[in-house]
Amino acid sequence: MGTLERTLPLLVSLPRNDPSLAEAAREGGADALKVHVNVGHRASGTSFGSVAQEREAIQQIQAVGLPVGIVPGEPGRITRSEVEAVAALGMEFCDVYLGAAPAWYVDACQPAAAMVAAGPEESPEHLQHLAGLGIAAIEASCAPPEAYGSPLPLSRVTEIATLRQRSGLPIIVPTQHAIEPDDLGTLARAGMHGLLIGAVVTGTEPQQLKDATARYAAALAALRH
Repeated sequence: MGTLERTLPLLVSLPRNDPSLAEAAREGGADALKVHVNVGHRASGTSFGSVAQEREAIQQIQAVGLPVGIVPGEPGRITRSEVEAVAALGMEFCDVYLGAAPAWYVDACQPAAAMVAAGPEESPEHLQHLAGLGIAAIEASCAPPEAYGSPLPLSRVTEIATLRQRSGLPIIVPTQHAIEPDDLGTLARAGMHGLLIGAVVTGTEPQQLKDATARYAAALAALRH
């Protein structure tokens, strides 16, 4: 069963392409991992290199045994050759910002699933067309940069509910806000399909990440029952 077919899966965005972090996430109960290339990552403060530079580390992360998805580039650094190269590594999904996704993105991702992140500038009205274009899921990256790390407001939850309603696609909610395990019931009622935890709540070291993953895994498990 793929990650997007699971009930309330827990994905962990690794703050570095580091196998020890992947192992910590697995031990904490993660269902899947997300790695990066060609990105300067705001929340973790990490600069990720090209596919060639990161390939060995990514393959070691895959050897941990969890499904792995990837961000193949940030706006201005997304090239077809790099997207095709990461898809060839056996990624489960690719994930880029909708506003930065070239028209060829879905085709280049194959056989990986194509996901897009809907940023705060995206209008929900046009998201209804994404499923027909081959997009498999939406990452609800609705928070503006100045809100990173702040508590999750109810207004953001309503934005997530709108994304779900307008798109009809699975919505993956990232921890741009400092989402707490107690927030997950409200997010599930809003239509959250899965949770993607990252540096804002996991920290950047293996034990921190393992402990955080375990807390969110337990909260999601309780919601499944």
